[in-house]
Amino acid sequence: MSESQNSLLAKLDQIDERYSEIESQISTPEIASDSAKLIALSKEQGKIKAIVTKYREYKKLSSQLDEAQIIFSDSDAEKDLKELAEQEIEELEASSNKLIEEIT
Repeated sequence: MSESQNSLLAKLDQIDERYSEIESQISTPEIASDSAKLIALSKEQGKIKAIVTKYREYKKLSSQLDEAQIIFSDSDAEKDLKELAEQEIEELEASSNKLIEEIT
């Protein structure tokens, strides 16, 4: 993974964390009763929601990709299973690359 992609993923982690913080804050009674804070947090949440959604999807695909690579590299796995894993790896890599491009 390139340094720029690592940097991007680190930034996306920060945005994801902030989104989770906002969700938590919005659910507190103090914020719910303060309409100005609630509106400000809701606006901030709305601005980053699309990015967070795509990033969470990317993380899910990355996890699936890791699992497929484990199966593919398993010397005890059956040939058919390895072939399916190889196809899945190609599809997951293409999908995750597309998501990163969309996020960028």
